[in-house]
Amino acid sequence: MNVLEHAIAVFGRWSKKVKSLSTLLYVEELPGSGWKVVSERAWRVGEFAGPPVQTKDEYRLSLETESEESHRARMSREFVAYRVLKTKRSVHAVMTQLLPYVTEGDAASSVPKVLKRLRGRSNKQVVVESDMEVDESLSALSNTVFVEQRLKVHGEDRLLKLVLGNVGRFLLVLECTDRGEGWSWEDVIAVATLQILKIQRTLELETR
Repeated sequence: MNVLEHAIAVFGRWSKKVKSLSTLLYVEELPGSGWKVVSERAWRVGEFAGPPVQTKDEYRLSLETESEESHRARMSREFVAYRVLKTKRSVHAVMTQLLPYVTEGDAASSVPKVLKRLRGRSNKQVVVESDMEVDESLSALSNTVFVEQRLKVHGEDRLLKLVLGNVGRFLLVLECTDRGEGWSWEDVIAVATLQILKIQRTLELETR
């Protein structure tokens, strides 16, 4: 590979990362004020494999490795996008992660598999003390699941509200966390709706 070919490859990879991250909500798009980005990543589908990565402030998912849906997604060479935003109240946070699949059917069939992994997140750093599905609705999101979990994260109590589903060929994981009752489901669904609108705009551009 000559210098020009290398530059094109590097720029192409960088631009695809930027494009994937641009689909996620940013600071000024969230309701309220005082938001800041505390973590932001994009990685090639299939580049990060194995069990989910859990730290005090992050929970990053890889594709599960054995399904045909995941194999097709890896072959697409697209990027997973991940962003965590927090307010000055350090545990009041929104995490969004967008996993691109090749087809809408692939994304839809992956929802229950991703849900199983999210519900099995207990480890040395995080203990799931309670877990229940909630009866909410969000018409713009397909195969939607709403889950509320009470967690112990590095010894600290957290309440997590999860919205999971697919928007076309994208699988969306959106988690809102805080201590106590910091997030109402109404607020969570409002944020999820804003995120879905951004994904829909991305899908519209793909068809032009």
